[in-house]
Amino acid sequence: MAMLEPDIARLFEREVDRFLADRSPADHTGAAAAGGWQAYADLGWLGIMVPEAYGGMGGGLSDYLIVARGIGGALLKAPITLAAVVGTELALHVDDEGQRQTLLNGLCDGSLVPGLVRSGADTPGAGSEPVTASPDAGGVRLTGRCFCVPHAGDANLLLVVARSVGGDDGLYLVNPASDGLELHSYPMIDDRNAATVTFDRVFVPGDRRLAMSSVAAAMEKAGLSAAVATAAEAAGAMRALNELTLEHVRSRRQFGRALADFQVLQHRLVDMMIAERRSAAIVRTAAEAIDTGSPFAARLTAAAKITADRAGRFVGEAAIQLHGGMGMSEECAAGRYLKRLLYLAQSWGVADDHLDRLADTIMDELEQETADVRHDA
Repeated sequence: MAMLEPDIARLFEREVDRFLADRSPADHTGAAAAGGWQAYADLGWLGIMVPEAYGGMGGGLSDYLIVARGIGGALLKAPITLAAVVGTELALHVDDEGQRQTLLNGLCDGSLVPGLVRSGADTPGAGSEPVTASPDAGGVRLTGRCFCVPHAGDANLLLVVARSVGGDDGLYLVNPASDGLELHSYPMIDDRNAATVTFDRVFVPGDRRLAMSSVAAAMEKAGLSAAVATAAEAAGAMRALNELTLEHVRSRRQFGRALADFQVLQHRLVDMMIAERRSAAIVRTAAEAIDTGSPFAARLTAAAKITADRAGRFVGEAAIQLHGGMGMSEECAAGRYLKRLLYLAQSWGVADDHLDRLADTIMDELEQETADVRHDA
């Protein structure tokens, strides 16, 4: 659950924004900039959701949203959400106490910069091969290829989901420098790092498989939290973009008047603000549902992602239009915000996938209610 009281949360938000205001979007991207990554650890961002017994803050996803909004507003490219949310959720599902403590301590102190490789999560492309684990003496051999793995080049430890011969999923800790592992890095639409990760019979010792009762359940919980955190980043980006656009229309003049004086543009700005506020509200609700273990957490997560993704495209495209021709230039920040919003819309499930999932959930419940009524009758 959320740990921070409202007054403390507002103070924390101001400190996050103040820290990020002094850094450019290109600063401190993962392990390649250890000093910047260590700063995030020292500030406590990486351990917000880690229990106090393991050196963290002991907060919930609702507390992390403060950092997520700041990341989105500052266009920060470091894999903070991947470590603080996804890495933490997966580590908390580890049954072995020694493994759990090692992972959580490493996330908190900044010594661990994780990357997540999961089959079926990459973008469509010829040559994609699910990662499989074949038994070998003292461990397994991983074979397969995953495309477009975010921050794989920044990580110093890869968390790899692989399917075993028996059909069960396993989660393995893999050194990016392992023999037979190849990383082909390239920039994504918002210039953050991604890579195609190829496994050519990469040997992983048996003790590097995380002890979990259900990898699928762990990934499900991590995916819900990551989707909400991603939607929060989008809300933060929209908030910053709205402020940027408002400043622009107030300073630019046309026909002897400031652009902000034209009523039709005022209406557009209000629509942009409403879209951002609506997204932020549903994101907070979804985070609270996850923190409290609500049975509605999955559907609220889907609603948050759908709302944020669609609002992000609307706000980004409207901002470009209000900036005019300069909005299309590389020098204008509006274009960079739109690229970030488009990237976030593709992360942890696109809106249409979440909409299908939401519709399926509702239909299943309606069918169950109908069956119960017939049974009672």
